[in-house]
Amino acid sequence: MNYYETEKYVFCHGWIPVDVKIEEMKAVYSYNENWREADESEWHRARWRNGMEISCLRGINEPGKTVVCGHCRSAWGHAHISGICSEQGEDAVYDPFYAEGIIAIDACTVKSHKVNCLVFDE
Repeated sequence: MNYYETEKYVFCHGWIPVDVKIEEMKAVYSYNENWREADESEWHRARWRNGMEISCLRGINEPGKTVVCGHCRSAWGHAHISGICSEQGEDAVYDPFYAEGIIAIDACTVKSHKVNCLVFDE
């Protein structure tokens, strides 16, 4: 299963499929309104993307929903977006990363020795 969707949430591994074009040697991301119909190769690429980067830095979210994702450690968002810690140092924060349109839950269990668990009442 590539994703699971409820009224308020989309659950996936890395992120939902996005359109990517190369312009002037730079990747340009855009929202793909037909991501639900993406083929397996598009889902394979989406699985390994950094949802925090795509959501918070590139502004691509699913309108009206929150995407709950993993793959990239939540410390990445706390370090590079919130600026509250380093990404991998002793001060790294592995709690869920929350921002508009995204909840990133990967706790980098092998390093942090914790698993983030959330309860959804939907």
